[in-house]
Amino acid sequence: MVSFKRSLSIEILDSVNAEQKKIKTESEPPDCIILDDDFDEKADEIVENLEETHFHKIASVITDCDPDFIREKLAIYSTIVANPVETIVNEILDAKTYPKIIDFLKKKKKQEHAQSALNKEYSIEELCKTYSDPIAFFNDQRRRRSDSYKMCSLIFLGNKFQHLSPISIENVLISVNYALVPAYHSLTEAFLPRENVLKMRCGTKLSVCFRHKYKSYKYLNKPNDVKPYPENLDEDFLRELWFIKNESSVTTLFFQQKTL
Repeated sequence: MVSFKRSLSIEILDSVNAEQKKIKTESEPPDCIILDDDFDEKADEIVENLEETHFHKIASVITDCDPDFIREKLAIYSTIVANPVETIVNEILDAKTYPKIIDFLKKKKKQEHAQSALNKEYSIEELCKTYSDPIAFFNDQRRRRSDSYKMCSLIFLGNKFQHLSPISIENVLISVNYALVPAYHSLTEAFLPRENVLKMRCGTKLSVCFRHKYKSYKYLNKPNDVKPYPENLDEDFLRELWFIKNESSVTTLFFQQKTL
């Protein structure tokens, strides 16, 4: 096994080195002068091509590996080792287990299912018939929310306000009994008008704190990662998410009907 890995690594390394020379030759032909304005763009293109070459080399050897896992490894090793392909191949072959492509496909299917649910449409007319006052209903903080609803709301607001700390977001949710609509309104009012100022204040700092209506918030210089939703989304959450996206239309129709 060791000799196989060593010969395999040498073969891969030779192939990648040849590809590097090819990319360099093609991107910088003899007597070609790269202007300063074009240098960064050309350099980025070379790096991107090289990373794709590395990815395909690894994927061709370990064909059942999750492609996201390979790219994560490349993001780590590309800048810290001379031969990332050899390093990653050896590391994966040494591992007892590693994420498989079948897991990647399952994850992708779940994400597509969740995205489809997030885009679910409701009829404004039916909504106004179902609830005597949809605006009051969706802003009602006294209603009990399920744990699934709370989790989905936390994920949505975290993804929407990536520069706010998770604790700041959860504190707002707690203050309104986890009601999504009023929490969304509070965060929008507190954060969006200050976003550019907070970015300037933060500068090179990790974070800065600010207050709005007696609540404390923390602005993060580096945005939080987007979090995935669970496979099965809470129906009440989906309905309220739709209301947030269509609040203006619902409000207009509701008050039109009241005047009839």
